Amino acid sequence: MPSPPIRTRLGAKRTGRMHRASIAKLRLRPQANAVFDSGVVFAELLARTTRALGSNVTADLLGVDAAQVSRWKYGKERITQTSYERLLDLDYVLNRVLQVFEADDAGEWLSSPSPWLHGGRPLDVLIQEGPAPVIDALSAVEEGAFL
Repeated sequence: MPSPPIRTRLGAKRTGRMHRASIAKLRLRPQANAVFDSGVVFAELLARTTRALGSNVTADLLGVDAAQVSRWKYGKERITQTSYERLLDLDYVLNRVLQVFEADDAGEWLSSPSPWLHGGRPLDVLIQEGPAPVIDALSAVEEGAFL
């Protein structure tokens, strides 16, 4: 039986398995395109990301152990500059996904193979190559590019 279509914010459709991830509950941050100042506390970003993806996936994406995420979450350790920058990148990618896809379909796109990423899953590519290829793939989807 064919899978239901996935709708982008522009109304385009593609087919794929529906994935009911908690990212569907995630909403765009109002200041999604705002510049972060040095006084921004990362606790909100970390809480938002772990709610959407879970602690284990967040840890993988940040390149740290899940216990480290827990220590940051409960204020037992300070986040390193590198991890903070990765968290900002991850937050940006999540917002871009939500600009392109409806919330219910965002988790499906992140966890499904993408032709714009040479068959890789966006979450895996984010871990291995960083945010740039994922952002490029989102831009291609948003522009209606076909392969």
